[in-house]
Formats: sequence, structure tokens, C-alpha cells
Amino acid sequence: MTELKTNLAKEQSAVPLEIVASDEGPITIGSKVQLMVGGEVGDVQSIDGKNAVVVFGIVKMKVALSELHVARDRQAHRTTGSFVQNEKPERIPTDIDLRGMNGEEALPLVDKFIDTAMLAGLHR
Repeated sequence: MTELKTNLAKEQSAVPLEIVASDEGPITIGSKVQLMVGGEVGDVQSIDGKNAVVVFGIVKMKVALSELHVARDRQAHRTTGSFVQNEKPERIPTDIDLRGMNGEEALPLVDKFIDTAMLAGLHR
């Protein structure tokens, strides 16, 4: 049994993490990244398949790598509390599916949904 665990651990460490390249370089653990919608800048804590755990200030979120890009230097040094005017998103979702999620999993999705709607000028 111990031999199986050792072999499994070796195989897991040999599996490469999926890295998404952008114009500024690949997204790796420790990278400063920015959300494509909303523009928040955070640090990548871990990468799991097609998702990354990103820390935005005191908030930790699991985000699809396709929704992130490497932050430019001037964006990464932005101070907290500043107001940034973002363009309206191209696609505005009109519904959100939270079935099967607990409150902790659903909260970041609801926040993102509301932020996107507010940026688009929707108030209802």
C-alpha cells in the first residue's frame, strides 16, 4: 500500500500544471492577474486544471483561467480604494445558476453577477 502511495505521489508531481499564455506572459502561481470583467487585480495562489485560486485583497476566489490575464505593471501597483471606470461588458448575463452550491461557493459568483450587471447599467 505504501508503494502505491509513493508511486501516486510521483505521478501527481509529474503532471504539469496548465498554464495559459497571454500577451504579457504565462499565468503561473504568484503572478499578478486581472479579471477581464471588473478589472480587479489579484495574486494567483494555486492553479488546478482550468481554474485558479486568486486572492483579491482579503477575498479568495476560484476563477477560470480564461477569465484572467496577466496584469500590466501599472495596473498591479494600483492602490486599494481607488475608483476605476470600466467599459461595459460585451455580454450581459440575465440569469445565474447556483444549484448545488453552498453559500461560500455561491457568494463570489453572485458578487460577480451583480458587478457585471451594475457595470452594464442594469439596475433591476
